[in-house]
Amino acid sequence: MADAARRGRGHVSLEVDADSPTGADRLYEALGFRTARDALAMRDARVFANRQLPHKTTAAVDPVTGRVTTGFSGERLDPPPGLRERLPSESLHIWVVENCGEVAACTRQLDGVTDIVEQRAILDRLEMITVFTRGGMIAAPCNNCQRWVR
Repeated sequence: MADAARRGRGHVSLEVDADSPTGADRLYEALGFRTARDALAMRDARVFANRQLPHKTTAAVDPVTGRVTTGFSGERLDPPPGLRERLPSESLHIWVVENCGEVAACTRQLDGVTDIVEQRAILDRLEMITVFTRGGMIAAPCNNCQRWVR
């Protein structure tokens, strides 16, 4: 550990059997080591904090099933046919029509639904809200989405 510190390493890893009868895991925790689960959670939190957040976040709720799905601007998922037919054939913006969080959230709602009539029925009943990710203020759908989001 001292060698790693001299070389400027911010952390070292050590694999210990948590079920060890010697209590090795407790010894290393007393020395300041964290369990892998905690270390991974901390790493993921740092990565999330440093990454660029999407501009907008959308939640789509199916009032019949209670299922909630989310979508983020910039995801560009491939929408199923029932949704594709509602989207403008050409974007009214510099980004593609599939770029929006509304498209991503609805695409996730339709995951596994292959019948186009059922896709249409689900889309007709969805309730959606889009917010600016930073700050949480409600965001109006873009011009592309205003054509099909109710």
